[in-house]
Amino acid sequence: AAGGASILMVRTGGVRDSTGATIAVGPGDVAVHEGVNLVGRVIGARGGVADIRVMTDPSAGVIRGSIYPDELDPQALRAGTPDALALGTQLIGIAGGRLRGVVYALRLPEGRLEPDVRVGMTVRLSDPSWPRAAQMLVIGTVERVERADNGRPIVIVRPGFEPQSLQEVTIMLTTEAMGGGLDAGGRRP
Repeated sequence: AAGGASILMVRTGGVRDSTGATIAVGPGDVAVHEGVNLVGRVIGARGGVADIRVMTDPSAGVIRGSIYPDELDPQALRAGTPDALALGTQLIGIAGGRLRGVVYALRLPEGRLEPDVRVGMTVRLSDPSWPRAAQMLVIGTVERVERADNGRPIVIVRPGFEPQSLQEVTIMLTTEAMGGGLDAGGRRP
């Protein structure tokens, strides 16, 4: 990793489609660890190497996430409504490879009060500036909860990976990054 693990340089090897045609990794594609943990976005690629800006890098800007407090509640799951209650956060990278952001209510069912955010809750990507295919990937886990001067909760989020110890990432080739798809030969237009 270069730049204090803010940019990961990843050997991409030969990415091929179902016909065997080579597909290039490009800017906007999404890096994922263990299939569900968001790592970052490809910012450049050349000669079989992709540069990935890790989402915890402060220069990556704000990343929006959602917290579903009922996500692990068996009663809510049986009722089929684990996402009926949603909290939002706008996170930015901070020192130590963490993210920090204020929490606010996105969706509160009638008569329900905003729940407390607790350590261990999962934060998922819910950001329209990221490709649709990446939505709901795991940004990380609430590691600490603080209070802003106005009483709003502030979360410190630990990603589901440590940049220094990443051995392997999966690059999610996104339709948005491909400029609408592949040409007839299976390559980016």
